[in-house]
Amino acid sequence: MKTAILAATALFAVSASIATAANIVVPSVNSDWHDTVGGTNVVEDVSFGRFDDDAGDGFNQVRWGTPSGSATGGRSGLGFRSLAPVNAIAIDTPFQIGELRHYNWSLSLGTAASTSQLDLSAALEIDGIGSPGSPYAFTTELIIDETLNAEPCVYPSDRPCADRVSFQQVGSSDTFVINGVKYTFEVIGFGSSPDDLLEEFISQEAGDTTAPLWARITQAPRQVSEPGSVALFAATLALLGWVGRRQK
Repeated sequence: MKTAILAATALFAVSASIATAANIVVPSVNSDWHDTVGGTNVVEDVSFGRFDDDAGDGFNQVRWGTPSGSATGGRSGLGFRSLAPVNAIAIDTPFQIGELRHYNWSLSLGTAASTSQLDLSAALEIDGIGSPGSPYAFTTELIIDETLNAEPCVYPSDRPCADRVSFQQVGSSDTFVINGVKYTFEVIGFGSSPDDLLEEFISQEAGDTTAPLWARITQAPRQVSEPGSVALFAATLALLGWVGRRQK
């Protein structure tokens, strides 16, 4: 009888929790730079390389400043590159949605920007259905501390003095329902991995520093309706009775 009880309990638990895995896709992520504060020669939503002569590796950028010295070339700035489409996203598993890059070149004093706003607009599909409210908007403010290239350096540096980029308002989310299932789509932050998220990163002078951006889809547990629960419990009792009679 003990075996029968264990079997019936397992059947009840499995039956109550069966759910088909959803096919989740982020088909597109668009970015928009705006409200850049400080600096000179500011241009937003542009795409070019170090010397304005190539496509900039697909990064949508904001650039600023007056280059200092002929050896550096180019303006400093920030860029975002979408990695969409992102396919086969697993529930509760972080995935990389894009990359943030800091372009760090020597600028003339007083020509660097101090902050800029990055808006991301992400579309989302679950089982081929566009989620209500999609595309979802997420805003991050980036604070740039461009230091003087003079000793002692403010931040750990392996070239002329490094700068710092800080993130504000990076974590945000939206909740929606598809086919009776409640989902939450959230941007969780920048970092080398979803287990090592950053509030800031140090960007070395005369180079580019890139940080991945992570997101996650979560799903609320399915609630079994009361009639369904009663029916399942009745079936479990019937199974127990049948097994008990067989054993006698």
